[in-house]
Amino acid sequence: MFIANKTESENNVVWYFAYGSNLSKKQMNDRVGPWRESQKATLRSWKLVFNVPSTTWGGVAANIVLTGHPSDVVFGAIYLITQDQLDILTNKYEHDPPKTVSVDAEGKNKKAEVYVFKNDKPRIKPSDKYLQTILSGLRDHGYPDEIIKSIETSSY
Repeated sequence: MFIANKTESENNVVWYFAYGSNLSKKQMNDRVGPWRESQKATLRSWKLVFNVPSTTWGGVAANIVLTGHPSDVVFGAIYLITQDQLDILTNKYEHDPPKTVSVDAEGKNKKAEVYVFKNDKPRIKPSDKYLQTILSGLRDHGYPDEIIKSIETSSY
């Protein structure tokens, strides 16, 4: 269901790291169409926070901040998408260009594009609907219940 046309140039694909509502496979498909592959992935020395104002979600959306502490980790997923699909995310949903980070996916270090929002707004609890979308996305990618519960209980 989520396999893109294989005839596209290999040079036109990028890994995109999702940590918020784009963890939802259904949402990603609705936003950018089919992708080639997805894998669960982690980003070390960063922390998940909720501080991006969002009228779409009725509160705040997720963001990540660099902490420099190797014990901090953001649980997410990488999607292998075309540059055009990444441009759709940038132009229609995220508005700022992504940055390149190194993630751990299936025991391998991979470069991925990620959206980091510049903002120092206070961290607050996201809406239940938004949080449930993230938790559902984590389940989509096979995360165990203890990780899902840890994000659910520390969501602000």
